[in-house]
Amino acid sequence: LYSTCSSEPEENDGVVGAFLAAHPEFRRVPLDEVAGLAPAIRALGDARGALRTSPPRHRLEAFFAALLERAAAAAG
Repeated sequence: LYSTCSSEPEENDGVVGAFLAAHPEFRRVPLDEVAGLAPAIRALGDARGALRTSPPRHRLEAFFAALLERAAAAAG
C-alpha cells in the first residue's frame, strides 16, 4: 500500500507510475477488487482504482492510496 496525505500528482500517481514502470512484476489493485471494503471507502475510488479524497468535495484532508500487488511467480 502506497499512501500519502497529499493531492499532488507528482507525489501520488507520479510515484506509483514510476514504481510500476521500474517493477513490471507489480500491478495496481483497484478498490473494486478489494474484498470487505465498506461502501463509504469504495466510493472514494477514482477512475484508476486508487483511493483519493478532496478537501472541498469530501470535507477531509487530501489523501491518496494505491494498493500494489506483486504478480504470482510463474510455475517452472
